Amino acid sequence: MSDQPKISVIVPFYNAERYLKQCLDSLQKQTYSNFEVLLINDGSIDQSYQIAAEYVKIDERFSLITQSNAGIATARNVGLQKMSGEYVTFVDGDDFVSQDYLMEMIEVAKTEQADLVISSHHRYSDDDKMYYFYDFKHILNNEEISIEQFVKNFTNVSYCAVWGKLYHKKLFDKIRFSGGRLFGEDKSLMVKVALKATKIWGLNEDLYTYRITEGSITESTMSVKKISDAVDAAEDILTSLVITGQPLNDHLADYQSVLLNARSFLEAHHLIANEIYFKVLSRLEQFK
Repeated sequence: MSDQPKISVIVPFYNAERYLKQCLDSLQKQTYSNFEVLLINDGSIDQSYQIAAEYVKIDERFSLITQSNAGIATARNVGLQKMSGEYVTFVDGDDFVSQDYLMEMIEVAKTEQADLVISSHHRYSDDDKMYYFYDFKHILNNEEISIEQFVKNFTNVSYCAVWGKLYHKKLFDKIRFSGGRLFGEDKSLMVKVALKATKIWGLNEDLYTYRITEGSITESTMSVKKISDAVDAAEDILTSLVITGQPLNDHLADYQSVLLNARSFLEAHHLIANEIYFKVLSRLEQFK
């Protein structure tokens, strides 16, 4: 392993003109030098493309790819296809990172010989202009994370979000994001990646800032599509755990909770004349 292995930073964005400059500034100022930034413009119709293009002009480490609006999963897959680094990390276009983000993550990967490094994070709210910090010591304590611990706690955002992590490229051999999902895709992919990792390390350093915006998918109103995606993602995870022989008790409880929440939402909104409602009822019947 070279002293400075190349890191690919994949930045998908859609109509992020209000935040993109802060995101890209935070990457341009990294104390680690051997990296590339792949900017994936997901069909933005605001000034996001123009902002991204300026960074490409002044910094050869930045490149820009534009696709028709197809969603963040497809944009990330494009980045994975084009990347040239030994390691990869994902930074959403409305988030930003500390200037030592890449340096600290790669140092841990090298020192601990970990192929997946997970950092803690904090949140910034656009509404009240406040930062929110959390205590993740119970799951991220500067030590190795066993696959049993990961599976037991994978619903925690520190584990299930794809951002705030450094991956060796081999973890994405034969693994890609499922395009078209609005909900649950990060969680199901992270389980597959973690099950493939040889060593996972939890870094208790707030290196990533997740921005809470009005348009954030995870913060926005539920819909039938999101309900369907959440159920599909939970079943995708269940399949991965069964195939790899992992304990199922914790996930079965989470899966049942997803189904119960789905039923409650669909009934409360009188959305019972559709396929997903009967699928949820059928699955819940099997828990009896």
